[in-house]
Amino acid sequence: MNAFEELSPDALRSGRADALDDAVATALAAHPLDGVETEYPHYRGAVEGPEAPPPPSEDHPVFYGCFDWHSAVHSHWALVRALRLVPHHPDEADIAAGIDERLAPESVASEVAYLDENPGFEEPYGWAWLLRLAAELDLWDDPRADDRGGVVRVGAARRSRGLAFEVGVADDPRVVEHAGERERGVAVRTDAVSAVD
Repeated sequence: MNAFEELSPDALRSGRADALDDAVATALAAHPLDGVETEYPHYRGAVEGPEAPPPPSEDHPVFYGCFDWHSAVHSHWALVRALRLVPHHPDEADIAAGIDERLAPESVASEVAYLDENPGFEEPYGWAWLLRLAAELDLWDDPRADDRGGVVRVGAARRSRGLAFEVGVADDPRVVEHAGERERGVAVRTDAVSAVD
């Protein structure tokens, strides 16, 4: 089943969820909802020595799921966006419970500490998704976003200042790597940066 066969391109690009029925909303949430809880297999790009690295959930108690950190952040963004755009989402209880559990203040503090200790980690791609998540929480007109958004903004604010500095002084865009393919360029969404300042 292609959930989008019956939707016009304009409806898909609108950013509104009124064209989505419960089956489509559930289909769109299924992969991110499953992924954020799936710790293995996991890409470890920050192995510091010969000893076995700790489980991903130890270094990243919030964003340990999926294959890598930025995909976990991206999946959290997709889930928060689903809750914001689809009132009474059919998977709202499951999505909200998982987000509440992972975005506990002590877990976010641990993520922020890891980012502070590893300033180049997931730069700039993962940072961009962290900023998008903070922006999505900022856009969501729901008291739950205030509770969750405050803790995410701490990490995002630190990353946005570093990213804005990098973009502001670079004569030539950095060469960044994603999934083994080299790409040129850095994109910064101003709404993402303003959401954390």
